[in-house]
Amino acid sequence: MQWCPRRVRALSYTQLAVFDHYLTNPFNDWTDDHVAQGFAWRPGSVSFGTLESSGAIWVEVFRSRVLDNRASMAERIIAVPFTVPEHGEIEVASISSSVVLQLPSAEYELTFEHGQHSEGTMWANLYFRRVESPTTPRILRADAELKMPPVFVMNAEPA
Repeated sequence: MQWCPRRVRALSYTQLAVFDHYLTNPFNDWTDDHVAQGFAWRPGSVSFGTLESSGAIWVEVFRSRVLDNRASMAERIIAVPFTVPEHGEIEVASISSSVVLQLPSAEYELTFEHGQHSEGTMWANLYFRRVESPTTPRILRADAELKMPPVFVMNAEPA
């Protein structure tokens, strides 16, 4: 089910973030390890690295839909655990723009599917799939910039 219609965002600082709407300092500080794995994660907040440092990005958000990895045209696909808090308000944001969305409080696997259209415009799909317990982070598809770590770094600091 599509949950948030396609939106154009002004992207900056090479990241698209998803976080608890009420989290203080919601954006994450990136280390070299975070850059290599493609995301910076801490409870309540995840920032995904994008293919370009700035520019327009088309973003769509889905819930209860499973990504078909084999059919995807994405260059980068990453799945992480994400807990939606009791109040249910999450935010999808870049540094300069955001949208607040409502989702039932639960554990989810959040999948970031990311690529570029032939003319160079970036796009990203975010999939929230409800799960019984927190999932393990995974890189499902890696572009040349990502490096599969032996252990994922799951302790980002607030920016």
